[in-house]
Amino acid sequence: MNEQNVRFNSDNSSLDGSFYFQDSIQSIEEYSGPLIIICSGFMGLKAIHPARFARALTPRGYLCFGFDYRGFGKSEGKSGFIRVEDQVQDILHTLTFVSQKTKKQNSIVLLGWGMGAGLTLEVAKHSPHVSKLICLNGFYNAHRMQVSIRKKKGYLKFLDWLNQLKSSEKESHKPIKVDPFDIYPLDPVTKQYVDQELRKLESFGCKVDLEFANSLLSFKPESNLDSISNLPLLIMHGKKNCLHLPQEADILFRNFRGSHKKLVWIDNAGHTEWMHDTHQTFKNVVDKIDQWIKGDGQ
Repeated sequence: MNEQNVRFNSDNSSLDGSFYFQDSIQSIEEYSGPLIIICSGFMGLKAIHPARFARALTPRGYLCFGFDYRGFGKSEGKSGFIRVEDQVQDILHTLTFVSQKTKKQNSIVLLGWGMGAGLTLEVAKHSPHVSKLICLNGFYNAHRMQVSIRKKKGYLKFLDWLNQLKSSEKESHKPIKVDPFDIYPLDPVTKQYVDQELRKLESFGCKVDLEFANSLLSFKPESNLDSISNLPLLIMHGKKNCLHLPQEADILFRNFRGSHKKLVWIDNAGHTEWMHDTHQTFKNVVDKIDQWIKGDGQ
């Protein structure tokens, strides 16, 4: 797989991105097939899942693009200063950049993984460049996701903890940063994957400021979907996903009023433990994505 590194601007930050392609694509500027922009989930880096999907999809003739959100990897931005709305803007600027760079009127497919799935829904509401949407193992209402993981009592305890920290921060006039997964909790299986596979990457992980919690808890991409009901939507979700429960996919599928929508369950799969290049479940997911795109999103 070939990789062409690029830099582009998102607001006041220079982002690090990469085009991924095979030798069969002679020129990015002249490529006219489907272009897949792969958006990471929470704390994700382009070198992890975007590159993984690109390694699987480029041999099938696709041009793929991955990038790091502001504050991550080699992208500019304040580390640990995470806002959902900023990441939406990063994807919007990515769409503009890629559309200008390729010049051809490509069919642009937005593939969002994890939290990135909800981000792509928000992006599609504001961009004319999106042709198709793929939401993979996402959540579409942050409040519901938090309650489903923590349960009601745990969620109330979390809010009390958060308010106490905010009070301490205000009194001390010093910013407080916490482990991101104190705000965005992981189920045991996903935590094991994160600890064993992702934390070994030097550039993975950072503490986050408390305001991230406010940004996350107000995130509700399942609202106002009528404006994108014309777009073909593929929803894929692990049947055993204990981080973003299967109800997330069910609810999105029901709420999306478009006629070109499809829900595919990933058998015997949780959130991320199967995300390895050689894992059969991952290969099957890529097969389904390829079939759906080539079938014109029907």
